[in-house]
Amino acid sequence: MREDYFFRLGIIFYRRKKDNEQAMHCFLKSIQRQERSYIKSILFVGKIYEEKGNYEEARKQFNKYIEIDKDRTAYAYSELGKLSVLEGNYQEAQRQFEKCLKICPKYEYAKQKL
Repeated sequence: MREDYFFRLGIIFYRRKKDNEQAMHCFLKSIQRQERSYIKSILFVGKIYEEKGNYEEARKQFNKYIEIDKDRTAYAYSELGKLSVLEGNYQEAQRQFEKCLKICPKYEYAKQKL
């Protein structure tokens, strides 16, 4: 595994500069190079797709994260629930929020959405 250069740079572009295009480029580089935090980069790529309104690609990224890191998936399930709400699929949203809460019963966002 490599250092987290591209991941950290992506965070700067995403959070401080509000430049999603540059952030996306950095997160994709982090994934490609399999930096230590490349798994977190997958979540940020999903968030950027979500913010762009590309819910299908966002969903793919969150599901990819779940496949890779089965131990820390509450956030990804919460994001899948959020996507389902945005698409008007409330039954699926409920299912995803319930999965989130099964993993992390104190996850406030998911509790509020149920």
